[in-house]
Amino acid sequence: MSNPSDQTNTLRGKVYDDVIRPSAETTGEILNFIPRSIKVLLQGWEKWIINGEESIRLTSEAIKQKIEAIPEDRLTEPEAYIVVPAIQQLGYSYSSEELRELYANLIVSSMDTEKKEQVHPAFVDILKKLTPDEAKIIQYLKGVNILEYVDLKGESKENDGGFIYIGRHITLLRSNVPFSRPENELAYLENLVCLGILKDCDTLSAVGEGNYKRIEENLGLEQLRSMYTPETYRAISVQRSIYQVTKFGENFIKAVVA
Repeated sequence: MSNPSDQTNTLRGKVYDDVIRPSAETTGEILNFIPRSIKVLLQGWEKWIINGEESIRLTSEAIKQKIEAIPEDRLTEPEAYIVVPAIQQLGYSYSSEELRELYANLIVSSMDTEKKEQVHPAFVDILKKLTPDEAKIIQYLKGVNILEYVDLKGESKENDGGFIYIGRHITLLRSNVPFSRPENELAYLENLVCLGILKDCDTLSAVGEGNYKRIEENLGLEQLRSMYTPETYRAISVQRSIYQVTKFGENFIKAVVA
């Protein structure tokens, strides 16, 4: 009778031998078909291939380490429609450790019987559409069901009910996530809504007030009111709302965040 540990070691090596290594070797061989005169014009692309191979190598090492932490009786062969496109996309994320980590976790989740059934084929495509900053948001959202935000409105001095936004969908993310481009926070959140990870529940608010008060303090709400009312605006009003993590989003986060 075969030794269970031998079967596990065989499975651990299968992902690399059957998928990762051939992908790396194929991309490295592409340049052999390009004439030398044209290679000069494609030096940037050659650098991408080299870095892509390094990204695959680093991710394969992370996968091996993560698999070691899974009990042997939970390991199973992953589905090709998850692993193959994930490996193919790794070359694009060579400059982002955050994205490589999400890819590695997704591949490992597809090999874990406790998580495999929650791994949707669309998850691979979602990773392709994330920036490194958005990957950081995904990591932050593990175990988080809602994300509070506020809108600040400057109400018109005219009696027409008009207003302008002073601030839209302001959250506490910048205090908790080390963004490279914090000015893009709202665009990141809108992308996560489009991808089905978050739902913008603009008519709902959280029960507790603590995070809302912290957001308003960070914005300097009282100072803004003293500076701009009533001279500029009749009033500055606050609307409290939430983003909610969808069920699809919950499964995605569980699959890609360790």
